[in-house]
Formats: sequence, structure tokens, C-alpha cells
Amino acid sequence: MWRLKEEGIRKVMGSAKFELIKQFLIESIIITFIALLISFILVQLALPVFNDLSGKNLSVGFSIEPLSMLLALGLLVGILAGIYPAFFLSSFKPIAVLKGRLSASTKSLGLRSGLVVFQFFISVTLIIGTIIVYQQMNFIRNKKLGYNKEQLLVLPNSWALGKNADAFKQQLLKDSRIANVTLSWYKPAGPSGNNNALAYPEGKENQVMKTLEYHVDEQYIPTFEMHMAEGRNFSPAYKTDSSAMIINETAAKAFGWGTNAIGKRITRQNSEKGNNYVYTVIGVVKDFHFKSLHVPITPLLMV
Repeated sequence: MWRLKEEGIRKVMGSAKFELIKQFLIESIIITFIALLISFILVQLALPVFNDLSGKNLSVGFSIEPLSMLLALGLLVGILAGIYPAFFLSSFKPIAVLKGRLSASTKSLGLRSGLVVFQFFISVTLIIGTIIVYQQMNFIRNKKLGYNKEQLLVLPNSWALGKNADAFKQQLLKDSRIANVTLSWYKPAGPSGNNNALAYPEGKENQVMKTLEYHVDEQYIPTFEMHMAEGRNFSPAYKTDSSAMIINETAAKAFGWGTNAIGKRITRQNSEKGNNYVYTVIGVVKDFHFKSLHVPITPLLMV
């Protein structure tokens, strides 16, 4: 109400409507830029915390183009925020304002109430969004995937090496900066559309079970720092490992073996060559996520 009386006095003293509108717009723009400055300072203070939380290395630059866009955005927001009160407050008659006979119309009250409700809605939405993003980032950081994804370098299309793949692998191992190297068709969380497998577990020879199958070498599990629940990993010292298989814990449960999977046999259906292969389970690897976290862990065979 005090702003209305101020504008009434200014009108009585001879101020034109345009000058009042200009005053409100300038005030709104100044307040917007002050808020923009405060938000920039808060972003600078919060950015290290966000980088630590997200594992990123974001920074705020001072290049001309984004800075000019930010200033233009602040100017636009200031004008939009001040244009309604500027025209609204400058439209009252000064005599009515000074005598206290001002009464807002139902339409005016409804518009102002709507704007206030809209501001609260935006504020609550931003707060809820911030909380959700924080919880998601915290979940991603602390979720145990079943393998170590840090300090890993993936070289795609290694199939192009052909018979030279093993020689390339040995050459990499000569580098003291490389702890381990594995060669496989598949990596966790990678594409898995063409590695479906049909298997007949021992004890359920008449029941075919659909699984995924990874073709790996003996360094796959150590490279990803996976852990064995029971049994052992593949080893070049055992020639019979070419017909051996490692399964995950979910597969052992699905096959009805529980903690007694070692030594069990799995008949692997090979529809391309028309014959089946029998594998002996030598180990059970602890469950790890090899698909989206939205998808439950399913049975997995490693040969």
C-alpha cells in the first residue's frame, strides 16, 4: 500500500505515467541482476560440492557469448517481472490512493493471487527436483555394481586384430602403467542383444532356460575385480577349461543348485551347428550388474 501512496504523491507532483512505468521497470531489472549476481556466487560456491558428488569437473567460464546471453536473459526476466506492476500501479488515480478509497477489482485480485500461487508452485517444483537429483546422484555414486569401473580403458572393435589379438594383449601388459588386460566380446552394461543362450541345467534336462552368455578369457574376472562366490576362475593350467563354465549366483539359484553348483553340468544348445555342448561348472561369480539398473540381474553364463 505504501508504494501506491508513493506513486500517488509522485503523480500529484507532476510525474507522468511513462516515468512511473520506467521507474518500476528499472527497479525490477536492478533486482533481477542482483539476484543473478547472488545466484552466480552461490553456483561458484556449490560447484566443487556438485563436482565431488557427480564425479564431473564442471567449471563456470567467462567467455563473451554465454555471458552476453546471461545478461540478455536477466534483462528479459527483469522486464517481464516488472511490466505488470508497472502498468498496474501507474494506472490508479492519485486522489483515490491518497484518500484511501482504493479498492482492487475481483479480476485484479484473482490475477495477483494466481501469480503468487504460480511462484510457489515453481519454487516447490524446483525444491522437489533438487532433492530427486541429489538422491539419484547419491544412488549412482554408492550403488555397488559388482565390479570396479574405475581406471578402466575400453578399446572397441578388437575383433579387427584377428589372430594378432593375443600378441597385442601381451604387448600392452609390458607397459608398467597397465595392471591387467582382458579380451572379450562383451563388457558389463554393454550391448547384449545377440548373446542369448539356451541351456539345459543338470537335474532339469527337459527344461530349457534362457540366459545370457559371455565369451571371456581368464583375465576377465580379475580385470573387472569381480569376486568368486565359490569355485575358481578360468586358468590356462587346466586344458579342460575350454569345456568349463562359470555362472553367476542368480543362475545357480534359477537352476535350483543354491551353493552346490560346482561340478554340475549344463548342456548348451547350439542351434547354428545343430549339436549341443556339455559344460562343467567350475565357479560361481558373485552377481554383478550387466544391464541397466532398472533391470533385475538375470542368469549369466561365462565360457
